[in-house]
Amino acid sequence: MNKRFLHIALAVSALLLMCSCVKEVEFTGEETSPQPVVNALVAEGDTLCNVQITNSMFFLRHGTFPFVTDAGVTLHCNGTDYPLALVHDSVYTMHRIFYAGDEISLSATIPNHGTLVSQTVVVPSQPIVVDAVAEHNVETGNAFLTLTFCDNRAQRNYYRILVYHTAADTSAITSENYEYISCYDTRTVVMDADFPSVNLGTDLLFSDIHFSTDTCKLKIDFLSSLQLENNYYVVFQNISESMYKYGSTLNSYYESRNSPFSEPVQVFTNIDGGLGILAAKAEVTRKITIVPVSRR
Repeated sequence: MNKRFLHIALAVSALLLMCSCVKEVEFTGEETSPQPVVNALVAEGDTLCNVQITNSMFFLRHGTFPFVTDAGVTLHCNGTDYPLALVHDSVYTMHRIFYAGDEISLSATIPNHGTLVSQTVVVPSQPIVVDAVAEHNVETGNAFLTLTFCDNRAQRNYYRILVYHTAADTSAITSENYEYISCYDTRTVVMDADFPSVNLGTDLLFSDIHFSTDTCKLKIDFLSSLQLENNYYVVFQNISESMYKYGSTLNSYYESRNSPFSEPVQVFTNIDGGLGILAAKAEVTRKITIVPVSRR
């Protein structure tokens, strides 16, 4: 009887030790001052440039980021200044066609803060996609996208891939009738050799640092259940180094933010005097050819 009681007591004690205790600790530190955040993306061949400026927010606060509506914003392109006008909320806009090779930078003067200046970004050239074919395994439903494209070995290039689908009867693609596909379980292969890439869910980022030829092939496991009645498209982007670094560090931040054992991650910024990103891209969209295959 005493031995049985001892076992019960030990079990209860172990249970109590394993029970978690929750205690709310009041934050007594100093709240950091807000910093201006500038986000801008220039696209080759586009006629519009939007710049959004907000203020950062202390991590214990919730809600939308405060808008900055009284900034003087100027885009510098190839030595010419182009002022931007506030159109709504915190978005400033200018109209101009951007070309590959344009050297752009950005400055924003904010009252009671000073002037923010971005680093110079070069607009990339449009990538050349030779072929986009997806092998669809009729038994498993898996699909592997093989993308053949040309890479300019004379310079370092950075790329971003997205895949989306629409209904077969879609005549015009809008934001309301297409859906991006997650690149989960991504196995990216170039010339039959694995190389590092950044998987952002629906985005895949990589550079050509490991490429050895001008014509490259990528094989991507991009979908586990292909719907043959839909149309599938791949968006292949040549992006600036700043956009690549921003996406890579943002991915590292999201992967580590809930782990108490991870090192803090500083998301990349190229805005001096504040936070944010000025980036550039050039893209091409190709319809994917679906090829049914029968193998397990």
